[in-house]
Amino acid sequence: MHKSLILFLIGAFSMTQLRIVGYIGVSELIMLGLAPYVFFRNAKLLRQHGFMPLLTLAAFWGLSALATDLYRQNIFVNTIRGIAPPIAVMAGTICIHGLLHDDLRRFKWLLVGFSVTVFLSTFILQPGSSSAGAAELGISATKAVLGYKLTLLSMVSAIVVLPVQLAYLRIPFVSAILTVLLALFALLQGGRSAFLCLLLAAGMQLLVGGQASRIRRVTRMALPMLAVLLAVSWGASKIYGYSARHGYMGEDERVKYEEQASKKIGVLSGRLDFMGSLLAIRDSPILGHGSWRPDYEGYMLKAMDIIDDREGAEQYLSSNAVGWIPGHSHIWGSWVANGIFGGVFWVFVLVLLWRFVFNDLAVFPAMYGYFSLLLPGFIWDVLFSPFGNRQQKVAAIVLILLVRNVHAMQKRQMAAAYSL
Repeated sequence: MHKSLILFLIGAFSMTQLRIVGYIGVSELIMLGLAPYVFFRNAKLLRQHGFMPLLTLAAFWGLSALATDLYRQNIFVNTIRGIAPPIAVMAGTICIHGLLHDDLRRFKWLLVGFSVTVFLSTFILQPGSSSAGAAELGISATKAVLGYKLTLLSMVSAIVVLPVQLAYLRIPFVSAILTVLLALFALLQGGRSAFLCLLLAAGMQLLVGGQASRIRRVTRMALPMLAVLLAVSWGASKIYGYSARHGYMGEDERVKYEEQASKKIGVLSGRLDFMGSLLAIRDSPILGHGSWRPDYEGYMLKAMDIIDDREGAEQYLSSNAVGWIPGHSHIWGSWVANGIFGGVFWVFVLVLLWRFVFNDLAVFPAMYGYFSLLLPGFIWDVLFSPFGNRQQKVAAIVLILLVRNVHAMQKRQMAAAYSL
């Protein structure tokens, strides 16, 4: 029971943050202190369970971040903030593995904690981005968090997804309905990517229909599943466009959609940071540009030129402010700031996610509700969103690797039985 309690506390304080040089999660800070001891105690198990490639790549990511910042003569604070993500990934992986490897069912307590942390981080020990923004505006951190347009979505999601994650097989169609309703709520709140990912999750739930035997069949239908995902994505984009044009999402979202749709690449222009990241990587593919470095080379302006965003470029120039080098993606953001090994780490994770979908998804049917909600959003985030909610992502990677290890053991046992 003490491991279950620790997992709950890790989840509950995963988004609450303290300021030590930069902002760091309370859970991360504790795991940083414990990770060396746990690693030496469980090194053999980590190797047996297939965690060493992940930890090795995370270590190279950290060394690449340090080398980049030293070469770019970055300031000390930014250097520490730059190496914090890979170190947090390693520490979280080691500690959560130590708490889960002997009983995967304990993961439910971590999920409950992750739901609780949304509310704790709204009202106490808010994330650094909110605290910093509140200081600039002269308001409380709580008011800054509540003023963010997607905060309400996060709070509703924390409540709605929990029964889907924990009890999908018992309430398959209720789970699908809840997921669809949450997707529509995300759309009304302006969360386009959340809307798309939740629709994909609902599609995965309906395909299985609560029958564990269908999960294995789904994993063997790679091409049909891809076609379904593309169809859902196309349908989601049409629903978003219709809702935005007709003002169902508010005037601001309508204006934003019309501005994006008028540009060369349409609504994809909303991923301006994505294009700016690619331009930055092209100029320095091995060493990064440094952590939290200003965009003196004008990569955002170059990206605006590509999509013909003249109004945006004029506003950017008239502000007389230099923003950060764009990095709106797990892969490209880490590559831009920390160098090639930052990108390699997340490519490894992306491959791990895809292999899990098509090879291991059916190993633990009771977890299918969790994975249906996790996988579309995780894959999207790796490609298009900055690295946030670090311990939730780390916990997902740990669970995936443990499930893959169980599946590999099952295959070896079956092969041994047949050989007899």
